[in-house]
Parts: sequence; C-alpha cells; structure tokens
Amino acid sequence: MIYLTKFIPYTSSGSHTLYVPMYGVFPENLDIKDFLERGIPYVYIGRDFIEAYAGIFRPERIFYSIKPSSSQGDELNIIISDEIFYILELLGDSVAIDREALISFLEFGKVLGGNTLIRNIKLLDAGLILRVNEEGVRLKLGFHYEFPQVKNLLRSSKKNL
Repeated sequence: MIYLTKFIPYTSSGSHTLYVPMYGVFPENLDIKDFLERGIPYVYIGRDFIEAYAGIFRPERIFYSIKPSSSQGDELNIIISDEIFYILELLGDSVAIDREALISFLEFGKVLGGNTLIRNIKLLDAGLILRVNEEGVRLKLGFHYEFPQVKNLLRSSKKNL
C-alpha cells in the first residue's frame, strides 16, 4: 500500500509510474539512473515491484512499515508513505513505542539510524533504496561515492605522499 502527499507523477506508462518531489523542477527524459546519480528522491511503482529512494542531498522523508499479515502466514503487510500519520492510522491499536529508539532519543535528542519512535515504522535513510517485489523487501545502497573526479584526486594525493 502506498500513500504519497509530497510526490507527483513524473512519467507514466502502462507498466510503471515514476513519482518525484513536488518542490523541484526536473529536466525532461530523466531515467532512474539519472535520479540516482543526482541524488534526487523518487518512488517508482511498476507492475511487479515498488522502489523508493529518499535521495541524498535533500532527502525526502519516506516511512515504511513491514508487518506479518495476521490472516496470511507468509505474507507481509507493507505500507510506504511520506506521511507518518497515515501509517499510524492504518496500524491502529498495534502502535507501540520502540524502547531502543526512545533510549537513543533521550540520550542524543534524536532517533539514530532508520528507526522511529514507533515500533514497526522505519524511516528510509538517505542514500538507500527500498525495493519491494515478489522476493520480499530489500534495502540496498543507491548512491555511490565513487565518482571519477574523487578517485583521481585520491590517486594523485597518494602519489604525492
């Protein structure tokens, strides 16, 4: 289940729709690779999968909840939204405070990592891609810091040592 309030459609075909943040102006004809290289957030909904990327330079808050379905043994209830209150409403009575997140909040003034104060609700970290398909749910690295300019600078600085 997906609920987006801060994203608008960028491209759409019969098999997929790509959503981007409504605050930006984006050149035409960008593909997923272009969005990743630029660190631009997106949500990509295809027939067989969903992919969400919070971005890197100005990340959007994308929350997700993964819980086992109460009626189905192996199935998962997956909710993705840029609005946490939507997920809270859907979870209803099963909302509970995450103890470890509360401890980090009290110690550091914020919840560390991709956790939130609410158990079973996570925040997609900047630079990570959340991919949901028939194989399940997977987080993978979306932004790579291996640009040729940086590699060349590192190589030249090693030579000078």
